[in-house]
Amino acid sequence: MGGPSADCPSLPDLNKKEFKDRDHDTKATIKGKTADKVEYEANFGTGEKYDAAVTMPITADVTGTCKVDGADLVKTVKYKASDALNVTTELTFKEGSTDKLAVKLNAEYVDPQFSVEFQATPWDTAAATLATETTKKSAMKTATTGMSVAIAAPVPGVEGVTMGIQPGLGFRANGRMCPSMPMSLGYAGKDFQLALCSGLATLPDQVAEKDVYVNTGVGLKGYFKKSDTLAFAFEVDQTNVPVNAKAIYDSSDPKKNNGIKASTKAQFGLETKWDAATVKAKATLGGASPVYDFAYKTKFGSGSVSLAYQVADKNTVGMVYTLE
Repeated sequence: MGGPSADCPSLPDLNKKEFKDRDHDTKATIKGKTADKVEYEANFGTGEKYDAAVTMPITADVTGTCKVDGADLVKTVKYKASDALNVTTELTFKEGSTDKLAVKLNAEYVDPQFSVEFQATPWDTAAATLATETTKKSAMKTATTGMSVAIAAPVPGVEGVTMGIQPGLGFRANGRMCPSMPMSLGYAGKDFQLALCSGLATLPDQVAEKDVYVNTGVGLKGYFKKSDTLAFAFEVDQTNVPVNAKAIYDSSDPKKNNGIKASTKAQFGLETKWDAATVKAKATLGGASPVYDFAYKTKFGSGSVSLAYQVADKNTVGMVYTLE
């Protein structure tokens, strides 16, 4: 979802997958797994963005991934401490340079009764995120550094209802701590899911002695499975402060976690299955004009192909081929 959805419960991505790729008109994905459990995936197309990754086991409980993401080099080590606990360390070398290093840490504990996810970026020397010339430069106090803890648990006495909070802090060059807290309330049944999201945040450009909290907005999304071949989904967001859901403490993007930018957006989607094919349609309202997306996905050779058509100010056609 939009701004207030950083900690929304996970719902099926009916309104996201298979539709027109915003970075490519034609895109190819190649992925697979060898007998030695080495996994590989590459994504490329007619646009400028591309990525390729190789994941291999180091020990029985540790895997390593090396990924080329455009000009960046990303190295990840994941440790499966138990069936419930996973710990991940990620090193990103911006433009492949050791002088532009970002370190990310993640620990996720999932139990039938509750789940906890810790996320932090304690170090980032990338030039674009360092402090200005008038403040002391520190790789631990940039526009991207900070931490958050997401906690989700069932509401006692109410079957199927889960509540979540995600308090976070951004570590800034002027010594400020930029706190924020997305919140969510969700219901999950067999064929119906619903999530309500909101939150509070402080803005990085505040100059008051005490932090002033603003409401990030309100979001509502739902999913309804009518049968094995037909499903509906909707998302409605009234956003005051767009939130970076991947890192709520990161304010390096001018469009996210970085000021009040009020907007309203609604998406309505439908998915149906025809034998081995999947057909989807989506309407997006809230921009300068409505946008309508259509997608058709089916098996093709050793993989699958997705054909997409988008009706907007400029009608576009897209295709994604996935070889596994």
